Amino acid sequence: PFGELGITIDEVVHITGLPVEGRAVTGSLDGSRGIGVEDVYKLLEDCLGVDRPTARQVLAGDKKSRFEWLRSQFEGSKEADSEERKMHCAIAYLLYTIGSLVCCDKSGNEVSVHFLQCLKNLNEVGSYSWATACLSWLLRNLAVTTRSDVHQMTGCMTLLQVYSKNFFDTVVL
Repeated sequence: PFGELGITIDEVVHITGLPVEGRAVTGSLDGSRGIGVEDVYKLLEDCLGVDRPTARQVLAGDKKSRFEWLRSQFEGSKEADSEERKMHCAIAYLLYTIGSLVCCDKSGNEVSVHFLQCLKNLNEVGSYSWATACLSWLLRNLAVTTRSDVHQMTGCMTLLQVYSKNFFDTVVL
């Protein structure tokens, strides 16, 4: 009586409020197959004002930033801060939000810095299809979770929980 259960993009938009119209959020926005470590260092420099030696320490080669580091470096922006510092804090906050709510990973304390490509220009952040990114991230990670050697789920669990509650509330047993 249940049929196939699947979250649609319309449900993602309804539940999260994320935009569906816009450019794709991918691992590489310039059409190449991915971003290299040097590109990641450049992103950290441009988007967060991090110098190259600090970027090397922060990433330790895995192209992810730890939430603890983001909080310690960018928490508490003040009115007297320069416009550049305020921009860096805003980008760090958005990166933190993406990594903790929209496209979570199993570590629970890291975010892939490739998302900085979408945050470089704060005026263009809303021009990306974040709902599609959220759904594809969740579905990919749910597919990985079906393997017998995987013991944790990841992705936007809030989306999955709200969707599941809404679905099962409508089922008449």
